[in-house]
Amino acid sequence: MKISRLVIVIFFFSCFKEPVIKDTVRVYVYKQTYCADPWGYGTTDSLTGVRLLHYLDSAQLTVPLMGVLVKRVIQTGESCKACNCISGKEIYLTGMYQSKSTQEKALFNLGFSLLK
Repeated sequence: MKISRLVIVIFFFSCFKEPVIKDTVRVYVYKQTYCADPWGYGTTDSLTGVRLLHYLDSAQLTVPLMGVLVKRVIQTGESCKACNCISGKEIYLTGMYQSKSTQEKALFNLGFSLLK
């Protein structure tokens, strides 16, 4: 009885040319600016991450297994303190996005790039 169920399941999944689950967990990175990011800023990195998630939710860009990490990765060494200058922090966004999907293109348009 168990073997026949297994054979049916294997046969069912072998009928698909494409993988049954196309979504994969992908990581995107964004170089934070001093004040030009569309989602704004929180008083802490955690609150900035929450603001980003709210922004993505309102733009219908939230996906399963989504997570955000904001951390300082570089000392800019720049004298630029203008609103659109890089702050030295990066935002890492993790989620189950499909490659070349509308959602992924929207992230690229916001300035995110795929972490390699």
